[in-house]
Amino acid sequence: MKRSRSGVVWLAGMLVMAAGCASAPPVSRPDLGVPVPPAWTAATFDVTLNMITPFAFILVLGIVVDDAIIVGENVYTHQERHGQGLKGAIDGTQEIAVPVIFAVLTTVAAFSPLLSVPGTMGKIMRAIPLIVIPCLLFSLLESLMILPAHLSHMRSGVHHRRPGPWHFLQSRVAGALRWVIDRAYRPSLEFSLRWRYLTAAVGLSILILTGAMLAAGLVVFEFFPAVESDRMSAAITTPAEGRTVGSDALLERWRAATGAIAEAVELRFEASMFSAGEDVNVQFAGPDVDELRSIAADLKTRLADYAGVYDIADSFREGKREIQLGIRPAAETLGLTLADLGRQVRQAFYGEEAQRIQRDRDDVRVMVRYPRRARHPGVYYTFEGMQSEQRDTIGGLQRGFLLAMFMVFALLAVPLRSYVQPVIIMLAIPFGLVGAFWGHLVLGLNLTIMSLLGMVALAGVVVNDSLVMVHFINQKREAGMFLSEAVREAGAVRFRPILLTSLTTFAGLSPLLLEKSMQARFLIPMAASLAFGVMFATFVTLVLVPTSYVILEDLKAFAGALWRLFRPPSPWGAL
Repeated sequence: MKRSRSGVVWLAGMLVMAAGCASAPPVSRPDLGVPVPPAWTAATFDVTLNMITPFAFILVLGIVVDDAIIVGENVYTHQERHGQGLKGAIDGTQEIAVPVIFAVLTTVAAFSPLLSVPGTMGKIMRAIPLIVIPCLLFSLLESLMILPAHLSHMRSGVHHRRPGPWHFLQSRVAGALRWVIDRAYRPSLEFSLRWRYLTAAVGLSILILTGAMLAAGLVVFEFFPAVESDRMSAAITTPAEGRTVGSDALLERWRAATGAIAEAVELRFEASMFSAGEDVNVQFAGPDVDELRSIAADLKTRLADYAGVYDIADSFREGKREIQLGIRPAAETLGLTLADLGRQVRQAFYGEEAQRIQRDRDDVRVMVRYPRRARHPGVYYTFEGMQSEQRDTIGGLQRGFLLAMFMVFALLAVPLRSYVQPVIIMLAIPFGLVGAFWGHLVLGLNLTIMSLLGMVALAGVVVNDSLVMVHFINQKREAGMFLSEAVREAGAVRFRPILLTSLTTFAGLSPLLLEKSMQARFLIPMAASLAFGVMFATFVTLVLVPTSYVILEDLKAFAGALWRLFRPPSPWGAL
């Protein structure tokens, strides 16, 4: 909760400084409604307050203000243009309402697969989407209804306020942003559009390079990291009967830590606060107990040869399992008895004496029985423990990711009324994954299952700004603006809100990235995936998305020229 409060302070300070003196306070007001959806979710879906729910709260802090920033910036632009608070609030909200709605829906679609992740990890992480999704929907209501009402009153008194320290700081930040747009971003965008195919090649090279680095193992994947705990424990299992070493003696040997503990069936030392299961867990199943025990002993011997493998034990315990045989009525009519069946089973496994051979003073009995392979059919093995958990969780996550991508594509196609433009917007997704990879590399983190969960959620977050950018370009073109002019204007106008949404998301997650407590260590990879993925995707949205838009128009023009050149002549001739 301490990190949650610091995240709120960071966000509020950033919004007030960067959003401008007129629009900053209302834009930051949706943060006040963030605690309402988590509280409602906890009561409705029986979500307990644990260390996952504060993480979900921190996670949503930076995302929940994105739509408010976009609406607030667009309203402020219209108010500057018209000089009327109410008209600017209405026009600005209506102009941006459609992309904002679908941007939130794509984020909801990306978080939804986390609700159905199987395994233990899925049960633990289920609280995150149950907190995040209601927050996003509630923030959408605030940004489209409550926020414009606040902004409609801003223009009447903004010029009559006495300048203060905050006003001075906001003016400085706003001036710096204008300088960056005019002196840095516009020339860079102009260069990228002029050399658009070179820009696309550079972007593709970054993807290939990152994939090669990942394949080379520069960032190692481990399903669940071993998080150090403040306490260490050892569990000793002894036989239920015939125990000659008492608990006190075992405790003394444990303290002395001298060699193996006599008559201990299993010795396990753990220094991790949480574990998804053993790293190596092989489960054997079969009808023959001796065979299973022999196989288990052989496997333990082989595992002991590997460096770094320790706490080797088997969970086999003697039980009271037995096989009861019964004879069918149809067999009894043929003269068979239960004794005949028992004798046949005994002969099959133990064997039947076929003959005796005299050797000196000894008799050698020749027994006939089934071959070993026939006596123990159906013995198989499966990998359980952490590998089973990893198999189930990653498999469910892959299916959920594919479903999320389909949902995001379908949602993007609705406001754009195109099946091609959503592909341009979804270009931000692989580059967001690139940013997540580099974030792990910079922070020295391994890729974990939490990293993958963050990447799935990242897919819905990074498309938001790209959707607003493409929608703005389409609006300008529909208004009669040329393609090149519309792309340049969209980039300059959307630069500030796009940058602010990325910075607020990063600022909301940065307290967790800096967290040093043991309880939050395994959550940091998910925060790293989202934070660095969003920041890297920002540059993709500002440069590669406009460039890809123009390249798409080039391809359309080229395809149209080929069609006009090679289309078959009309049978009616020229009319």
